[in-house]
Amino acid sequence: MIILMVILLLMILIFAYYRQKSIISPFFLVTLSLTLSSIIILFNIDNWLVDIDFMTVVCVLIALGSWLLGSVLFNLIFKPKRNIQIFHWSQKFETKYPYRILFLLNVLLTIFFIIYILKGVNLHAGFTSILRAIYTQKLTSSSGNFVFHQVDKIIVTIGYISFLQLMLIMFSKNNDDKKKKRHVFYVLMTLLMSLIVIAIGTDRNVFLRFAMYCICVWFFFFQNSYRLKKHDIYNYSINQINLKAVLSIFIILIFIILIFYFMGKAKQYTSNLYRMVGIYAGSGLYNFNLFLKQGGTNFTYGATTFSALNGVLGRFGFDFGGNIVEELPTIVISSPNGYIYASNIYSSLYPFYMDFGIFGIALFSYFMGFIFELLYSYSKHSGFRNKIIYSAFIYPTIYFSIADQFFARLHLGLVYEVFWLFVFIFAVYGKKHILYHYKKRVGLEM
Repeated sequence: MIILMVILLLMILIFAYYRQKSIISPFFLVTLSLTLSSIIILFNIDNWLVDIDFMTVVCVLIALGSWLLGSVLFNLIFKPKRNIQIFHWSQKFETKYPYRILFLLNVLLTIFFIIYILKGVNLHAGFTSILRAIYTQKLTSSSGNFVFHQVDKIIVTIGYISFLQLMLIMFSKNNDDKKKKRHVFYVLMTLLMSLIVIAIGTDRNVFLRFAMYCICVWFFFFQNSYRLKKHDIYNYSINQINLKAVLSIFIILIFIILIFYFMGKAKQYTSNLYRMVGIYAGSGLYNFNLFLKQGGTNFTYGATTFSALNGVLGRFGFDFGGNIVEELPTIVISSPNGYIYASNIYSSLYPFYMDFGIFGIALFSYFMGFIFELLYSYSKHSGFRNKIIYSAFIYPTIYFSIADQFFARLHLGLVYEVFWLFVFIFAVYGKKHILYHYKKRVGLEM
């Protein structure tokens, strides 16, 4: 059954690519997420004692079909224009960017962050023990100290803006090498501060979201740079451009996986690289399969999917009651070959199914397909500021097979992230500070 599921998902993945000829479209990414997760399960048949239930295949296909339906209906209802914006930037744009201000701001915030996070940590312990204590302290502080929480969000947001500015500089045609080097220095140092904070926190989810953002932003600029050449001898097809991007992303992913692994080691995890990546990326879908094999369930009618939102509303005195959502148990499997499988993630399919069964999977997947197609369409046909927003919040599609990162993040933390991102976008990239314009229609899809 697992081989059948992998084959079906690979076929859908090929369809998803040729539908929009983009490697960052929402439907392609969510299909890629489920496909890679299924392949990981396939490679762990003996380690995980794999036994795929037929209902798991049905649920996966319904989720993808509903997501596609939401995407298609959005395009039918709103009929977005087919023209793609090619954005330009100039030397005037670079001089408007507040390099020194953002650098100094991030340095001060990073110093505050480090001092605050270290005050409750035993600095005489071992290096990994210190990092583990910092991770625990960060979780406790971010939920209990409003100022610290905002500082954390601002530093990461400045990192987002800094990476975007780095792409603007690296893909620009500015011939002033001295000025360009100075700007690169300030941007890299500002970006480094944000990366230090992410590394100290050892929160791998934050790191992966940042990495996804960087890849997505880089792809927009990479593809745009070839579109600017469409009238010269380097008239590449969209497939050739995407192939070049995939080869580059593959190399980047190797470094991301290694960093992900060492961040786990920093928190004193003992798994090797193969096990750590496999459990993280594949066990969510497999745990959902094991959940289905257990049989029926008592539907929670929205309480599971919207548990985070209910928690926020409860803090403001709005108690909607309903079913109590139990904490997900850790599934432990001991294989005859000595492999120990232990995981407590159940993919995005679990909360959807817990609420309304197969109908819940169809309903919530359709909603996500509609929303993300809206964001993607808007990012294609507008300035690069909107591409930042799409890139910053595309991660639920990649996480779909791992755990819900869309409805489960409807809490105040997400509100802060959105708020600070918009604040810095408009403060740094207001229309008065940017020269961009629309090109006439081009015959390629982004």
